[in-house]
Amino acid sequence: MNWRTDLCPSDSEPQTSIEVTCKRCGPARYEKIENLLKQPEFDPCYLDEVGASLTCNKRGCSGAVKIALPHGDKMEGFIGGMP
Repeated sequence: MNWRTDLCPSDSEPQTSIEVTCKRCGPARYEKIENLLKQPEFDPCYLDEVGASLTCNKRGCSGAVKIALPHGDKMEGFIGGMP
C-alpha cells in the first residue's frame, strides 16, 4: 500500500496539481485535480488508476506516465552544511 493506492482524486483539494511525467520522452506537465474530477471515469478511482489511464500529451508520443504529488506550496533546495 502507498499513497497512489490509498488516495482518490476527490480526497485532495480541487486546486491541487499533480505532476504528470512521460516515461518515454520525459516532459512533465501539471494536471489540476478539479479538471480530473470533471471526467466521470476518474471520480471513483484511486490515483494509481488515474496514472495508468493518463498518457503523454506530446504530439506523436502517447507514452505511459508517472504521477507525483507536490509537497507544500514551494520547493526548497537542500544546502548542505548551512545552519
